[in-house]
Amino acid sequence: MKKLKIVMNAARCTEKGRMLFDKGEFEEALHEFNKAIDLDYNYFEGWEGKLMTLQVLQRYEEALGTIDKALETDADKFYFIAVKGLCYQEMGELHEALHMYEKIIEEEPDSSGAWFYKAQVLLRLKETELAFEAFSKVIEIEPEHIDAWCEKGEILLKEERYEEALEFYQKKR
Repeated sequence: MKKLKIVMNAARCTEKGRMLFDKGEFEEALHEFNKAIDLDYNYFEGWEGKLMTLQVLQRYEEALGTIDKALETDADKFYFIAVKGLCYQEMGELHEALHMYEKIIEEEPDSSGAWFYKAQVLLRLKETELAFEAFSKVIEIEPEHIDAWCEKGEILLKEERYEEALEFYQKKR
């Protein structure tokens, strides 16, 4: 019964944090998410809210430290590794970001999200052919992933492969 009460209190703090976040009161939201984590260290939604808030505040270094702590919990480690990759991307540390996504793919090869983020990083690294292949993998896993289709089409257009792009867009319609 005590555990249930703790989780319910953590949920209340998290809900209050989300309402404050939605109002743009980010520091106050962060305080509530921290309270939720203090109440229940394994409460995923508290960690999720805290990380989302730190990203909005562009406090990426703090977010990375938070992720390391969150990875000690029973929560979804792949979510935290993906957020770590996003933080590295925002910080311009693209090779670190790529490493995070490859880490997820190694354990969950059918993660379309990890493949998509990997492809985006590869584009930023000017590894166009590898990015194209990664977007293809996203589509193989999730055939209706419209963003992956669009990115592949954009690559073909930028490379002035117009006939392929036309065939590609006609195939997708």
